[in-house]
Amino acid sequence: MKPLILAVLAVLSAPLLPAQDIRPAPASIGDSLVEIGSRTSVFSTYLLILCRADGTYQQIVSEGVTNSSIGNQTNVPSSGTYTYSTSPGPTGLEGTITFAGAPIYATVVFGGGSGGSDIHYVNVYPRVALTGAVNVSNNSWVTAAHPTTPGFVIQGSNPRWVLIRGDGPSLSQFGVPNPVGIPLMTLSGTLGNSVNITIVNNGMGGTVSQTVNPWSSDPNLVVGFRTVFSLAGAFQFQNGSSDCAGLVLLAPGVYTIQGTTAGADGELLTEVYVLPYGN
Repeated sequence: MKPLILAVLAVLSAPLLPAQDIRPAPASIGDSLVEIGSRTSVFSTYLLILCRADGTYQQIVSEGVTNSSIGNQTNVPSSGTYTYSTSPGPTGLEGTITFAGAPIYATVVFGGGSGGSDIHYVNVYPRVALTGAVNVSNNSWVTAAHPTTPGFVIQGSNPRWVLIRGDGPSLSQFGVPNPVGIPLMTLSGTLGNSVNITIVNNGMGGTVSQTVNPWSSDPNLVVGFRTVFSLAGAFQFQNGSSDCAGLVLLAPGVYTIQGTTAGADGELLTEVYVLPYGN
């Protein structure tokens, strides 16, 4: 089944926006990752939000782009409570999410629309059963000339959200004597939407590199990453460390990560956590 792509119709006090998809809204969004995107000719936003079954939410990332010269700008992630209601619409079930206290997209209405020139969507990734090996780690001694290159497989027939980590400095809290001080990590394979992964293209449709960035390089991503670490059962990184972390939507297939160092040789722990959210 393809991702559930639904149209955003209302944003804060902005006028109603044209819908892009007429598929019905889900009956519930509790215990789901909810992805919200909007793009016009002058402004775009991207949000990834954990909606818990108890009615609370935590933004993982809140990002906006005003123009190409400024680029992506992240915002302080909000948290609080949300409400979700559905009602019959002309083409199926329509849903409304209200995020209490959220500065962006306080109210989102989706489902049952028809057409439009701009792009406005909501993707709902509900909790799904995990199969096969879902968490993979590999501890290696790496040098700049001798990286480690573990691989992993996304099973099934649907995309899954995946947490990728490269642990160096934070290993010291467990008594590791020579952890890598400056980890470098790249990811190979075709990526979907991603958080904290820099993708460089060659201008001809090919990918040059897909680099997993240090987790604390953007302070506005720290709270979201800590939430995802807890969700995955991963240990927390030390404040301000240069350990790497990225969140990415991956289709079923084979992937590899390469871990190395930009400084002295040492131990590097690479980790892959397949999260229980997909389509």
